[in-house]
Amino acid sequence: MLIGVAGVGMCFFLNGVSYVAVIAGLLAMRLPPFVTRPMPPSAWEGVRQAVAFIRGDTRVWVLVVLVAVFSVLGFPFIVLMPVVARDVLHTDARGYGVLMAAVGIGAMLGALGLAVRGRASARVRYCWKAARRSAYCWCCSPSCAPSAWLWRSWRSPAAR
Repeated sequence: MLIGVAGVGMCFFLNGVSYVAVIAGLLAMRLPPFVTRPMPPSAWEGVRQAVAFIRGDTRVWVLVVLVAVFSVLGFPFIVLMPVVARDVLHTDARGYGVLMAAVGIGAMLGALGLAVRGRASARVRYCWKAARRSAYCWCCSPSCAPSAWLWRSWRSPAAR
């Protein structure tokens, strides 16, 4: 929303200034000296060790799967958002800012909803329910289709 008010240049400037705090925080950290570990004999051995480590820890496995799913489904969404705002919704930078703010608000509400859940198993069930509902809304929503009749949009040349 700030893009519509202040402009793209000011947003880039403020984004650059925000990194000053991160850099100051990194410089303030006191870490133990780095100790090199022996390297595996080959690259394939290193990949094998990494895969064995990922499979050995359920938490790491879940995180890797989440990153993979987001990389396949999430990044194209964020990359195409300006095109959708301009060409589909016929809006300017202010409308794009509103769309991105809605994404941020949804992410924050989702994170707060997960934080409210008690046990880890309840959080996992909650995530699966949310994923199923999102997929259902996406697949069944006529707003995603070029035609008001979803079955026609799947068959229409415009949808290909």
